[in-house]
Amino acid sequence: MLCVVLLVLSTHYQLIPIQKSTQNLGRILLAQNFSCSPKKTCGKMRSCTEAYFFLSQCGHKRRDGDNDGITCEKLCGKTKSRMKQLLDAGL
Repeated sequence: MLCVVLLVLSTHYQLIPIQKSTQNLGRILLAQNFSCSPKKTCGKMRSCTEAYFFLSQCGHKRRDGDNDGITCEKLCGKTKSRMKQLLDAGL
C-alpha cells in the first residue's frame, strides 16, 4: 500500500511517497509536528506516537525509565505489542 505524507517546512510543502510499514515509522513521525525541543515529560505528551518520537528521534532515554524499550508506559502501554498497536494506529 502506498501512503503519501505531506511534509510542511515553513512555507514549503513537499509530498513524500512512502510504503506504509513499521519500518518507515521514523519518516512518518518526522512528518508530524513534533520537535525535540523543548524537552517534555511523559505527562505533557498527548500520544504514544509523540512519546516514541522523543525516544527514537531525540534520544530522550529517560522516557524509558526501566529500559525495556517501551516509552511513557501510561501512554504506550506495558508491553511492546500494545505499544506497536498504538503506533500503528497513530495514537
